[in-house]
Amino acid sequence: YRSYWTETFADLDPAIVVATMMTHSTVWAPSEDLGVAVAAHRMGIPVGSLVQSWDNLTSKTAILPVWIDRHWTWSSAMSMQMRDMYPDVPPGSIEVVGSPHFDLHRAVAPLRRDQIADQLGIDPTRAYVLVGTGTPSWSPDDHLAVLEFARLVREELPDLQIVIRAHPKDDMSRWRASSGELEKLGAVF
Repeated sequence: YRSYWTETFADLDPAIVVATMMTHSTVWAPSEDLGVAVAAHRMGIPVGSLVQSWDNLTSKTAILPVWIDRHWTWSSAMSMQMRDMYPDVPPGSIEVVGSPHFDLHRAVAPLRRDQIADQLGIDPTRAYVLVGTGTPSWSPDDHLAVLEFARLVREELPDLQIVIRAHPKDDMSRWRASSGELEKLGAVF
């Protein structure tokens, strides 16, 4: 693995290597980006690390070597979390750059409520709740919890509409068994 990256970097001669998943890995295992970062560092190539999501520092396993040249975070609060959780990381290496995932939201005019409701097939004059789910591997029972939530909403707040935003990495297979009942309860994906 290391020789592959050493050879690749020798061929490409990059000015910097950015590890985008250093703070997002599976439990009890380092990020797959760690080997890439180590190879670059050993070759004298500067290494940067982007914190992918607002909760990655507190909810994901991470190994952050002190020699990483730059750590990019979304906010000053996230930078403070990084300093607290990884005290050996030099404070001068941490920079706030905002959320790169949401730049497109600033460039595009936001949709109006009636446009959103039309796209979702819901009534724009009624209140709705948006339920976001996790990945099947991290939140394997989300489909069951959302079904129970929808049942309770229907009992307690019958006029409330339910919009389910499944995680982009969800192939939706776990929802098949409950999709009919969710539809009867008025939930939409």
